[in-house]
Amino acid sequence: MKKTFVILLLILMMNFGFQSAVFGNTVTEAPEPAKVKILLDGKTITFDEQPVILNNRVLVPLREIAERMGAKVAWSENFSRAEELGIIAVSKGNTGVLLTIGEDAVVVNRQIFFMDQAPVLLNGHTFVPVRFVTPALGAKVDWDEESQTVLILSEGNFT
Repeated sequence: MKKTFVILLLILMMNFGFQSAVFGNTVTEAPEPAKVKILLDGKTITFDEQPVILNNRVLVPLREIAERMGAKVAWSENFSRAEELGIIAVSKGNTGVLLTIGEDAVVVNRQIFFMDQAPVLLNGHTFVPVRFVTPALGAKVDWDEESQTVLILSEGNFT
């Protein structure tokens, strides 16, 4: 299964002529700090690296949000140059996600999706759109405009 993810990602990178994420993996302008609250199953989440707003999207630290949702995060072990290319693997149960820093294409369970904001590196941490990563891991996400709050309901807590 991991081999299939790697092959799909390689094909995707070759077909779209992607360059190494080294050229697009960091943000040159300081993103705006997100003045929002993020609730996971009704509890406020605090992060070591605070969420940011980039291109009108709330981005959260991938490892922190994924691990709080019971997922595992690692640089892909199937590539000898995974860290150099910025390829990250996220897994939870039967769900596998492969994403590349600086690229909007992502593979979720052998299907290719496109995010409206590519993952970025900030202060050595990978940030991803909360609107993409939480549903990819089986959660529902909503936005409360009045309170400026991201509401995440993890799998099994849907009402």
